[in-house]
Amino acid sequence: MRKIISILTSISFCGAILLVLVGTGTIQVQAQKAAKPQPEDKTEPTVRTDLVVAPKLTADTLADIKRAGKLRVGVSRTVPWAFHSAYDDGKLMGFEIDLGRKMARDLGVEVEFFVEPFHLLIPDLIAGRFDVIMSGMSITPERAMRVNFSNPYATSKLMLASSVAKSKGMNTPEAFNKQDVTVGVIEGSTGAEVAARVFDKAKIRMFDDDSQMFHALVEGEINAAVQDSPRPEHVAKVFPGVLEIPFKESLGTYPAAFATRRGDMDFINFLNSWISARKASGWLEARHKYWFEGNEWWESM
Repeated sequence: MRKIISILTSISFCGAILLVLVGTGTIQVQAQKAAKPQPEDKTEPTVRTDLVVAPKLTADTLADIKRAGKLRVGVSRTVPWAFHSAYDDGKLMGFEIDLGRKMARDLGVEVEFFVEPFHLLIPDLIAGRFDVIMSGMSITPERAMRVNFSNPYATSKLMLASSVAKSKGMNTPEAFNKQDVTVGVIEGSTGAEVAARVFDKAKIRMFDDDSQMFHALVEGEINAAVQDSPRPEHVAKVFPGVLEIPFKESLGTYPAAFATRRGDMDFINFLNSWISARKASGWLEARHKYWFEGNEWWESM
């Protein structure tokens, strides 16, 4: 018995942990040092008076849409979600525009798009200016206090584009996290939230839409810009030698969902059913692949 206790004590003293990792039909044994115990997080919860729960809707949005013969959709000018073509009198095009038109056809109604800065979409939705937000909006607890979200219908990744002249030798996220660096973001977007966390030492400059942001980047007013792929890659190819993608890693991925006014779960049920049906048919995947993986539409910019 003493011998056994001595062996166990010796193993504990060495602080080695054997991990059995089961992979694709193989087993590996790896030694790790015992992790140091982490101190208890005693940070007090922060009381935020800016988070307000929006009132519930008592109307029947789906019935109102059919009655009016029109689906009203709020979008933000963000490539390739929604943007104005350089041709055809600047008509709207993009992934969300395809979705809005298809949903309207399935409902047997017309569609009307309201183009707004991203940070104004939720306030104007609550005010009743339109029925649904289709703008690659990610699901967050703060937004869920003000709107109801559908199931996710797409996934996007955040990339960073930078000025060649203002970012020489900077090829990691850490290199851009400096006080003398300015990073552009779309106000109210997920990219703005991620950039504020990843580049907490840098200056964050807000823009209403990505056209303004990338114009500032080309002009050298900012060092870098964060936006959904493939927009950063696209502008880097349009302005070779001026802009570049300094590192291949994404800053994060997020699921996009439709947003409606709080309380109308019948409309959410319709949106979820529509998403499921269009995924099952392959239509949703085909449109996402066209806009986020292809480049046929680039000439429309």
